[in-house]
Amino acid sequence: MTSIIQKHQLLLEKFKKSVSTATPMEKMIKFLLVYSIGRSGDKISILGALSKDYYTFEPMVQVELKLLMENTLNWLTETLKEGKIEGIFHYKMEDRTKALIIITNILGAEQLARITFKHDFQEIKETILSDLIK
Repeated sequence: MTSIIQKHQLLLEKFKKSVSTATPMEKMIKFLLVYSIGRSGDKISILGALSKDYYTFEPMVQVELKLLMENTLNWLTETLKEGKIEGIFHYKMEDRTKALIIITNILGAEQLARITFKHDFQEIKETILSDLIK
């Protein structure tokens, strides 16, 4: 299991490098697109799939999963902060809190869209983006 999580950690690093010169909005769109691509195949992300079982995993798996989550959260927090400084994103809470809300929304949307309408995921994703620019 740790090798699967580590593979996703490498994919995240590759993603971060590929969007490093993009605008904060482009980064957010591409970040959410990753989840959309997974949803189009009726799949969910590794964080969505494994986080609910975190306490059942061996300590080494927990460490790897926590590192992946922290890396994702830190990148998202920095992207939001960058967008806020540039006047692109508008929200009143702490950057990390906003990042947590976005992650929980998208991970929850992955799960719920399995039993609700498929377009619900898309609506949640679009709402995340529109809420950032209001």
